[in-house]
Amino acid sequence: MPSFVATPAVTWAFAGTSNSASREIPSADAVYLAVTAFPTTSLSATIAGNSPTESYSVIAGDSTAAYFGVWIGAASGSQTVVVTSADSTSASCGLRGVDDIDSDPFDGTVSDEASPGDLDIATSSDGLAVGICNAAASSVTTSDTEVFEGPDQSGVVTHCASAPGTGGTVQINWSGTIIYFAIGANLRHAAGGGSTAAHGVSKSDQQAIVQPSMAGFAA
Repeated sequence: MPSFVATPAVTWAFAGTSNSASREIPSADAVYLAVTAFPTTSLSATIAGNSPTESYSVIAGDSTAAYFGVWIGAASGSQTVVVTSADSTSASCGLRGVDDIDSDPFDGTVSDEASPGDLDIATSSDGLAVGICNAAASSVTTSDTEVFEGPDQSGVVTHCASAPGTGGTVQINWSGTIIYFAIGANLRHAAGGGSTAAHGVSKSDQQAIVQPSMAGFAA
């Protein structure tokens, strides 16, 4: 199943309509980036000028927003990460590397505003359920595996947690403070069971990688 790399998450927070800064991207098959914010009507992000391979974003009725994106083959090292909101907002953010993820990175997307502390995610048997919540304080606890927690920005905290897929519904649970909103998905295992990308190599560079010719070698 997909797994988050040991390299610690990079987390930050901001207030306003946009945040652009150089951040350390881990060596991994992909990067998972999540943001929660209030108030806003739209969120988006880029890494090194590139849009995510796939993203999912939901705006709740009170303009609380949650967003995550997956970048397959994102270049590692110091890269410019930009998070943009359609409105002036308070946002909490985090990113972490993930290995063994499919080139079609996720399915089973779900959001929950009614009971966000108990997020049900439909999973594949070799997948990984990952959820993020918008919480009121940094005192969030989870009975699952914590992936990262973003800083508190004026009462907006992003908490990300994961649990192994079962082929059925997996529940991500949060408690310890007010949980306003949550979204999640099943991260899909790499087809064939292997990694999907060369670590730290951009998509365009990957396309240029070829096997060396055997011409001239004796049988």
